[in-house]
Amino acid sequence: MNILIRCNTQIIILKNYANYAYELWDIIKSGYTHPTKISLDGEVYLKPISEYDDKEKKRYDYNVKAMIAFFYTLNHVEFTRVKNYKIVFEI
Repeated sequence: MNILIRCNTQIIILKNYANYAYELWDIIKSGYTHPTKISLDGEVYLKPISEYDDKEKKRYDYNVKAMIAFFYTLNHVEFTRVKNYKIVFEI
């Protein structure tokens, strides 16, 4: 199964993404939220990647793969504008 992503005037084909096509599309459509942790004093902060459980690691990986797919479709000007975004939904 191939996934076609249209970005501006370019179309990219992601091959061999059949196993996680739905998860990639879900990240693109709804966005990615970094996992958080609550400290003993009740403060909420981002969880370090080293502490992610399996499900959080998979969602993180899908976000990275989706961002890479979009980066391949951008020209130099567009890439410079979005290169520091942390989640694919921002693009």
